[in-house]
Amino acid sequence: MSIDEFIVFFKTLFVFSKEFVEEWTPETEFRYLDDWSSLMALEFIVKCQSELGKTVIPSEMKKTETLQELYDLVFAN
Repeated sequence: MSIDEFIVFFKTLFVFSKEFVEEWTPETEFRYLDDWSSLMALEFIVKCQSELGKTVIPSEMKKTETLQELYDLVFAN
């Protein structure tokens, strides 16, 4: 999966969001989006496992801020 495909995958978490992000890039700091929450983080972890077959460790995820860092974490193995 490319970083661009990953960004589309990540954006699906915000399907019911009222927040509009004009352009999502690898440098987008997802933690500072108004609708980002611990519930969304949990949903992301579950989605990675179920749809990508990737395990994301919450304590490692806490160290990421940008979509690129998150992508690197998910696809490090």
